[in-house]
Amino acid sequence: MRTDLYTKIILTTIAALLGILALRPLAAPLAVRAEGRVPYMFLQFDEKLRQIDSPRGGSMIGRVAIDLRTGNIYGFPTNAVGYPRNPGKSEIPVSDPILLGRFNLDGL
Repeated sequence: MRTDLYTKIILTTIAALLGILALRPLAAPLAVRAEGRVPYMFLQFDEKLRQIDSPRGGSMIGRVAIDLRTGNIYGFPTNAVGYPRNPGKSEIPVSDPILLGRFNLDGL
């Protein structure tokens, strides 16, 4: 008799927890989420090295990246290996982006 009550309580608890677990995705859109700025999360880099023509004049080898949110196309100057490198200095080299153009994603 006592075992039957124990079994019913355990099964009811399991059913309630499974119900909460099943209904949790329905309540997720109601939750407030903070959106942090992650600037490079939406960049799609081209695998190959390209010749980048700078709007300021000149050309260099580098990687091309497209910002999938805005459609902006950036060129990152690199060396022939494909990453920023400056063996003459002890500091970490940084490749600053050059805005090359923009794809119009407004009509999608």
